Amino acid sequence: MKKVSSVFLVIVMILSLAACGSSQTVGTNPNAEETASEQENANNSKLLSVKLTVSFDDDTVSKDEKFGAALLSMGQEEFEALGFRLGDAVAIDFQNGYALPDVPYFNGYYVRNGEPVMVAYPGDPYIRITLNNMGIWDTAGLKEGDTVMITQIEEGKYLPIQEALGQIYSFDRSEYPSDEAFCNFRSFSAGRIKEDFMYRGASPVDNSRNRAPYVDSLLEQNGVRFVIDLADSEEDIKGYMAADDFTSEYVKGLYENGCMVLLDMGSGYTGQAYKEKVVNGLRAALEHDGPIYIHCMEGKDRTGFVCLLLEALAGAGFDEMKKDYMTTYGNYFGVTEDGTPEKYDAIVDLYFVPFMEFLHGTDDLSKLEKANYKKDARDYLCDGGMTNREIRQLLKLITK
Repeated sequence: MKKVSSVFLVIVMILSLAACGSSQTVGTNPNAEETASEQENANNSKLLSVKLTVSFDDDTVSKDEKFGAALLSMGQEEFEALGFRLGDAVAIDFQNGYALPDVPYFNGYYVRNGEPVMVAYPGDPYIRITLNNMGIWDTAGLKEGDTVMITQIEEGKYLPIQEALGQIYSFDRSEYPSDEAFCNFRSFSAGRIKEDFMYRGASPVDNSRNRAPYVDSLLEQNGVRFVIDLADSEEDIKGYMAADDFTSEYVKGLYENGCMVLLDMGSGYTGQAYKEKVVNGLRAALEHDGPIYIHCMEGKDRTGFVCLLLEALAGAGFDEMKKDYMTTYGNYFGVTEDGTPEKYDAIVDLYFVPFMEFLHGTDDLSKLEKANYKKDARDYLCDGGMTNREIRQLLKLITK
């Protein structure tokens, strides 16, 4: 018997990963149970129909357009209490007629760039609907208060992918071998980048994953003198610093002394706005001494692309860049080429290869593995507004 679960949900446009802790009021339609019973009898199938309304206090709602996702008004536990499970295939029909007929429901973004996905990301209070690394809000023409119907079209259709890539990492320092692994903190020096000059990792200011104090200490230990913050705005930073658990005094000093640039970036690395923000960050770095630290929230996706771009500019090859990129998955999830080769290769294909395809303009893997990416990186920066003179200055700053 086909199982169909239809859930009508009010979408609230909250487009920031940092928009946690919002107060929520969820009301259930008193006629929902009766409606579900009538439909089940009529269709001779298991049907659950619930209409939910959501109310947010004005002062707790963030309408940041950083990621462009449509966020449901509930988290994973509440959503799955309705009958959905990770790995299901769902159809998504928005009120305005925009429809996605077959969408995987995962706890991560286990689809290629631009493909639709519904995500219950660990630690987040909302279910997200998006087009990976592109957002969906503008593409779908959504507005606040729009409703969406979500129908389970095949239970467990994508479960093999969820089980293979469904990585969940701990926020507990005691479960990691070092502060560096816990914070995904490391120097990177692929190509001709100077040793111990460029660093990358998790956020030293956003403590939602319990990492900020450890990152702050590592910044001080390694003498970092300038920070490129890909994730945050001035408003975000002030909010973190006002929090009771904020103890990152070293990075606070950098911020107060003008040694930190805030880029407030989304994840759409193919877009013009992303290119321009990357250039703004690197241009700011030209006015300061190193070592330099680059971070987003986890030091994984936005940070991963920007570091690959710098490594490419410095003459790194495909394998060098892949090795550094995949170190993140070893730190957080224990995924290594030798220990978990199937997961390792799947992540390379899902995340790293599309970066390279975009930069070099081909999906021919044999060409990607042998390509010289220096011109590709230059072209990307030029498209974002960086001059040839500034690129030469950047290379002088970061390379041997």
